[in-house]
Amino acid sequence: MSLSNRISCCFPACVLLALLAFFLHEARAQSALPEEQAQRSSMELGTMGTSANTGETPKLELRSFTLETLNDGVHVNMGLGIEHMGIVRSQLRDGAVMTLTCNMALERVRTILSNEILSSETRTYQLRHDLLSREFILSSPGTPIVRQKQFGTLVASAWQHLEFVLPIQEPLVSGETYRVQLKITLEHAEVPPWLEKALFFWSWEVTPPLSFAQEFVF
Repeated sequence: MSLSNRISCCFPACVLLALLAFFLHEARAQSALPEEQAQRSSMELGTMGTSANTGETPKLELRSFTLETLNDGVHVNMGLGIEHMGIVRSQLRDGAVMTLTCNMALERVRTILSNEILSSETRTYQLRHDLLSREFILSSPGTPIVRQKQFGTLVASAWQHLEFVLPIQEPLVSGETYRVQLKITLEHAEVPPWLEKALFFWSWEVTPPLSFAQEFVF
């Protein structure tokens, strides 16, 4: 076979091999594209999640709530926590003083008239940080002062089991509906000077108020 015939025979085969290699490369690139997009999407979601967590607003969280009717009144046991407490901890370390206020009321539910308030109780707790001892301090009138190095430990030990008694002057009526109303606020009581101007424009609330109601039939 002459040289020209060999070249003419090999040329189509080379073209076919080149086309086959090209299509194989494109197929691999297309198959890898969804995986790269998925990885990129997961990275973007991870970045968004991280930025969202750093800007989370602290919130009061009611973790348990039970009530029992006894001869002397309605006994309420509840557990309270703070979700995303890092901001609260940082502000206390910077010199802020905060007050937690728990307002609880026992009402007789009425359909036509407004509910009748039978009993109520208000309890306050003050939160602050001692720079010398580096301790978080929780105080409330009539109760011992609690000190802890860790803010999370302080909240868990002091607010995990809270007991309230709503006294009643007259016995509850069988078959009637009653309601226990709860409202809790966490607000700045005192703030360091560098924060006063900012709080002039913003709310003094550290967290949004927490409201809860539980009805029962006696």
